[in-house]
Amino acid sequence: MLRHALRLRCLARNISDRFFAAPVVGGGHVHSLETAVLAEADEVSFFARQRHRGLPTIRIFQVEHQLPMHGGCAGSHALFATDRTTQESTEPGPNAQETPQEAAYAYWALAGMHASIAAPHFIFPEEATVVLFAQAALPIDPVQIEIIRMLGTGYVAASVSMLALKAGAERRKLHKSVYRRLNMGVATFATAALAAEVLHVDLLEITASIGMATVLGITVAVPSYYYAMTSGHALGLWSIMKGLVRDLDMLGRVKNGKGLAYALLTPAFYGAGLACMLTPEESLTNVFLSARGEDCITLWRMFGASLLMLPTWTASLKEAADRMHLDRPPYITLNMGLVLIGLLNVAILSPWWTRYSAGPVMPLMLGTWAAAAVVGVWGELTPTSADPVT
Repeated sequence: MLRHALRLRCLARNISDRFFAAPVVGGGHVHSLETAVLAEADEVSFFARQRHRGLPTIRIFQVEHQLPMHGGCAGSHALFATDRTTQESTEPGPNAQETPQEAAYAYWALAGMHASIAAPHFIFPEEATVVLFAQAALPIDPVQIEIIRMLGTGYVAASVSMLALKAGAERRKLHKSVYRRLNMGVATFATAALAAEVLHVDLLEITASIGMATVLGITVAVPSYYYAMTSGHALGLWSIMKGLVRDLDMLGRVKNGKGLAYALLTPAFYGAGLACMLTPEESLTNVFLSARGEDCITLWRMFGASLLMLPTWTASLKEAADRMHLDRPPYITLNMGLVLIGLLNVAILSPWWTRYSAGPVMPLMLGTWAAAAVVGVWGELTPTSADPVT
């Protein structure tokens, strides 16, 4: 299998050198056929290495080579070097396993579960509040109804993440960086929501509390299991921190307008999520001036937990924008999710933007959600592709 991978690379290089040079912006040529076949060779070599532990690492398939110089080809050589660096930085660990076939069914079930939980938050918000809280007073506070609808958008976002992960599982690609981020994102959301539930467990109905804990526990367990299996890094804090450092470095390297837009949304979502979780009363009254009560604070904290999932979307979309891969399956799903979540939150918040009901942060929150929707449309309607690699 290793010899087969080497033959693929040599054949691709020879053919592309002669027949398949395509111009790119900034001068130079990108050998698209070579890129496609080399990607397949890297996939073959990775899993071959798992069965031949005594052989050299995958880097033997990534030796730098000078492409033929056709009108300033140094730019394309730099492009290939950058792509190799990115691929090496997210290479799975030595204990990584191939994506199991049943993973797609697990993610499909989780997507359906979160979608079914989200629906009552929009359709029957008052009934959902009564089911959730042990001593919900009727009539329900109008602000509380809007917050529970906003919490529903968090479950919609979790469902979108699961659909993207399902597509990755079907293609046996869960070891890729985008799917590793999404797995960690939904696990982070569920963990933070569980923490919010524990902090306010005395307010919740016992059946609702058990049901939420079960759903969130499954949402933590399944993505974490497949992350550990396919990444080869288990759930060690050190490997997760290294991934965060790489993502921060990537977010700081802006290459185009779309990448800049996604990079700016990333800290906005993360900061909003932390504010909702750590200072719920202050952040809530800064958005809804008349919001009061422990029930509202509980829902607001849970909504903040869902916001902590969205930076994994925007970081992945920023990476895809840099590499001009926004027309690939996971990124199409994430852009559509940004549009959907942004429009839902704008529709929920807009009626409350008045002098007597909106807090000082309301315009900023509305603007952020509107920007998320616009950026999602921008990424969805103007995709560009540099090469066939996903």
